[in-house]
Amino acid sequence: LNIAYKKCSGWLGSWYTDWVDNRGDCAKWRAERFKQISKEAKESESDQQRRAAKAAEDAAAIKGQLTTVGKDLEEAHKSFAIAAEASQAASRELMETKEKCKALRAEYGGIDLHQIAILRDHMQAFPQLLGSKTWPRFLAASKPWLKWKKRLR
Repeated sequence: LNIAYKKCSGWLGSWYTDWVDNRGDCAKWRAERFKQISKEAKESESDQQRRAAKAAEDAAAIKGQLTTVGKDLEEAHKSFAIAAEASQAASRELMETKEKCKALRAEYGGIDLHQIAILRDHMQAFPQLLGSKTWPRFLAASKPWLKWKKRLR
């Protein structure tokens, strides 16, 4: 320790005082502190280099994942476009089928499609029920009726 002495005088006389001079101790403390800070800076520099290398590795991995996700996204867009086109084609086909059903119902007087199917099935089986000998006679008998129906249209 640095101890300093000082002579003081006053109305009671003169005397000596001593005190601790910390200027030398402060200089020593500062020097130790600077050494410690420089040591930490060197360690943090190596830590920063390690962190920078790790960050570069992570960035490369993320970039690879981003490329993969981009390709997957492009494939998803392509499959979506194909699905949308198929959906539009199915929608057009549905509209055409609905128009055919509407025309068929109008042709048969507005009855249900199920009943139209049953009627067609019975009409297909009708000639077999009559037999091959009676069928020409039936057609001959129904010709005037068909002509009359055509005139009504």
